[in-house]
Amino acid sequence: MPLIVARHGERVDYVDTEAWLSSEKGKARPWDPPLTERGVEQSKRLGGRIVEELKKHGLPPVTAVYASPFTRTLQTAHHAVDAMGHKNLSIHPEVGLVEALVEDWFRSWAVPDADCQWGGPSKKETAALAHEELHPAALRGVAGYVDDIAELQKCTNKLAVAYASVCPMADRPVVWGQWESYDASKARAAAVARRLNEKHAGETVLLVTHGVPVSGVHESLTEQESGLVDYTGLRLYVEGGGGKFNVIADGWQHIAGLYFASYRDVVFPNGKEGMTAARHSCVCLWPQLFPCALFRGALGNFPCDGVTHSVFCFRCRTKSLA
Repeated sequence: MPLIVARHGERVDYVDTEAWLSSEKGKARPWDPPLTERGVEQSKRLGGRIVEELKKHGLPPVTAVYASPFTRTLQTAHHAVDAMGHKNLSIHPEVGLVEALVEDWFRSWAVPDADCQWGGPSKKETAALAHEELHPAALRGVAGYVDDIAELQKCTNKLAVAYASVCPMADRPVVWGQWESYDASKARAAAVARRLNEKHAGETVLLVTHGVPVSGVHESLTEQESGLVDYTGLRLYVEGGGGKFNVIADGWQHIAGLYFASYRDVVFPNGKEGMTAARHSCVCLWPQLFPCALFRGALGNFPCDGVTHSVFCFRCRTKSLA
């Protein structure tokens, strides 16, 4: 039956990094920002889009919701559920859908001078850091990255507080220096998606997670590469046989007009959506001088995911991942 996988909405630390890192929660949990007001609106539109797509394809409404137990994903799920009109649906905090706990993630918040940028300060500068120089949470393991139930309930009043994860990770030694690989994090999210889909046979399931897990699920279900997925981007899958799934809805048309001022919409001649690398308030001139619309004419129709610009502006592409 239908499986919907969506990324969270716009996160506050990518809009006002300084304010977030100087806040009480930003100091304690710098990896766990809430949504911006725009992110809340994006999440509401996500809910509306889900209803539209399910009706269009003659599919049943969502009856099961799971979200990564981070603030931004729980808030996204909360507002999407409200917008779907399902006031009594519970949101299950599934730790197996948590962010990719890779080295780049740790470096975005755990090292001195980290500024929430995926990958953080250069590895050369931080290679020999003593444990005392790291954010203390970097050594706590998975249980330390997920807030307690009382705090999670502040994100949503729909939380399924007694839920037990299908992918218990509390005992995994994912700490500074023993991080997940990208492949492992993708495989973990994909296994959880398949397990939950099987658990709710005959139902429509919504999973709200992060950029890398979204890609991992897609690559596992379809055996095709996944481009980057923007805020509240969704993919609607139906089983196609042999363990493979077909994508019958994909994109983020529902948040048109809710981008940063520097975002550029790009619609390719083949109908595919794309956006320039400037979509994350890029500070370099390269994508401003050579937006993807220009590359499109020279290189043909290709899905723009920022890779074209990554050599010139690392910040553009990496901010799309978390």
